[in-house]
Amino acid sequence: MKTRLLTLLLIWLLRLTTWGQSAAVVQLGNLSEKGIVLDTGWTWQAGDESGWAGPSYNDRQWSPINPAQSIHSLNRIRQAGIGWFRLRLQVDTSLVGKPLALLVSQTGASEIYLNGHLITRLGTVSPNPHTEKARFITNQPVAVSFSQAGEQVIAVRYSFTAPNFYVFFPMDGYALWCLRVSLLPHEAAVTSYSRFLHLILIPAALKAGITLMLALFHLFLYFGYPGQRAHLPFGISMLLYSPWLIGPTLLYESTLTVSQAFGLFWLLYGFVAIAGILGTLALYQVFNRPTDFFFRTLILGYMLATLSMPVYGLGFVLAFFTTLYQVGLSLQTALKGVRQGQSEGRIVAINSIIWMICLVLAALSPYFSDNPVLAVVFRAGFDLLSPVSFSAILAAEYARTSRTLQIKLAEVETLSKKTISQEQEKQQILAQHNETLERQVVNRTQQLQASLDELKKAQTQLIHHEKMASLGELTAGIAHEIQNPLNFVNNLTEVSQELVGELKEEEDKANPDPTLRKELLIDLEESLQKITHHGKRADSIVKGMLQHSRSSSGEKQPTDLNKLAEEYLRLAYQGLRAKDKSFNADLRLNLDPNLKLVNVAPQEIGRVLLNIYNNAFYATQEKLKQTGKAGIVLDYQPQIEITTHKGNGQVELRIKDNGTGISPEVINKIYQPFFTTKPTGQGTGLGLSLSYDIVTKGHGGEMRVESTPGEFTEFVVSIPS
Repeated sequence: MKTRLLTLLLIWLLRLTTWGQSAAVVQLGNLSEKGIVLDTGWTWQAGDESGWAGPSYNDRQWSPINPAQSIHSLNRIRQAGIGWFRLRLQVDTSLVGKPLALLVSQTGASEIYLNGHLITRLGTVSPNPHTEKARFITNQPVAVSFSQAGEQVIAVRYSFTAPNFYVFFPMDGYALWCLRVSLLPHEAAVTSYSRFLHLILIPAALKAGITLMLALFHLFLYFGYPGQRAHLPFGISMLLYSPWLIGPTLLYESTLTVSQAFGLFWLLYGFVAIAGILGTLALYQVFNRPTDFFFRTLILGYMLATLSMPVYGLGFVLAFFTTLYQVGLSLQTALKGVRQGQSEGRIVAINSIIWMICLVLAALSPYFSDNPVLAVVFRAGFDLLSPVSFSAILAAEYARTSRTLQIKLAEVETLSKKTISQEQEKQQILAQHNETLERQVVNRTQQLQASLDELKKAQTQLIHHEKMASLGELTAGIAHEIQNPLNFVNNLTEVSQELVGELKEEEDKANPDPTLRKELLIDLEESLQKITHHGKRADSIVKGMLQHSRSSSGEKQPTDLNKLAEEYLRLAYQGLRAKDKSFNADLRLNLDPNLKLVNVAPQEIGRVLLNIYNNAFYATQEKLKQTGKAGIVLDYQPQIEITTHKGNGQVELRIKDNGTGISPEVINKIYQPFFTTKPTGQGTGLGLSLSYDIVTKGHGGEMRVESTPGEFTEFVVSIPS
């Protein structure tokens, strides 16, 4: 047996130190379900040239190599940083057109080419260590297909430039192959990869689930009954042990880089080290053994094994012997317990012996059997035997404690009945109190509802007041606007009557002057034309207002926004002048002549324009008053500028004034209902709020404002065209 183990050890060392076979063309014929490992015929060259992927490139001078070795054995690859592998395959007709797959394992970054064509990237190949992403990959299937028989070339661009972090722990099956490639039928590759993962993940998940349940079980026992101290360290030990059982196996499916993956592996081994120390502490507490020199030695061993894990081979050796030392310490503690009459000592002693056998068999199973199931079984015994048996010991201890507690259960039940009776009385009192509170809540709710109804009525009245105020402004403007043509009509009518009288006098003369008669008729005709013009002007104003008043608030129709903006500007201006005849403003119209009809509710948009116009005139009036109070003669002329423009599916209307402007503190509040900066009685604070709702909610548009205090204010109304 010793000779066989020594032979296996020598074979393993030879595999780590072999540089590979000589380069040659590999002959490929029919493939079995197991496929073929492509570990011969490879050549290697340091450097990076894109032409090295081509099938016609002459690689006869390249160095032969076997890349299916540990990365630690291939120093020339690690020193080169980046380079290329090439393999020539002689494919016969039996493989042409068949779905095949390359089963790839690696610890660097690679790009794989078939006959010069890139078929996959595994990681990020780069000569720059900061941009390279080396990935730990095991048995990754890559689909390939040969389109013709004859020589085929597999080229692999491979980099190992970053100072990647590796943990060497062969007991867990993590082979640090530089690049290992197998060729097999595609369906067999997928099946093999799936079987490989299931063989690893399912047992690992089961073991992790068992230890996690044990952890929760003993932690609950400790917090339920802290008298048994061993439950706490053992529960924490199992809690830290669970990630180790499932975490490393997930590395097969992760997208982490090599450094991240093995850094995680290192972290998880740190958890295992702490778990081993806490598990031994729990054993000490069960057998009432104080921590001693041997326990401190165990802590030191796990610390050294964890810290030296990045060192190739050393961390594994220290971890292996520290684990054996822990088993021996557990066996020694159990035998002392047996001598002291503790029956649990026999269970721990037998468990320690079986556990040590499983450890050795799990470590050596890959060397004396190709069946991976055996390794899984031995590893399951190694991983679960101690936790389950020790949990059984603690459970038996807890059972004895439970029997002691049953004696006191009757007393507790008696006290519980009294407590339940008192609790029922409290519940009755609480129920009565809740009923009282519910009645108070109902009464208060009714009062709040009444207050809310009153507030809604007040709000409706304020909105009506705002509309009536707008109507008053509009009516004043209409009256003043109609007054001008009516004055002309009245004056010209009087002139026409005088002309008719003069014409009659001339006709009554014995010798009427034909020239004078003609001049009087011409003057009379001009007067009648002006009367007609101003009459039509008054008629158009009345018809326009009637047309707007007939439109309901929600009814949209094609509307000329240029005309609407101009009419309401004139009405607002005349309405203001009806109150203050001394006020004059410069009205500027920059209306887009190409603006087409827009589908809006004219009466609603008119209300928006009227509110903005009135605010603009008010701001210019206030600025005019301020300059007058200061006693400074300024060349200030109130100015209102209206601009329309269409673009990007929107019709934009801008109203700009050179009034007092709006301060930054106020500009964020102007759309709030009932907010106003005007003196009491001059504004309701609803104008801009209603205007904002009309534009945004009623027409799906946008309303914004830009202002500089003391210089200007510009409202922008955008409506979809």
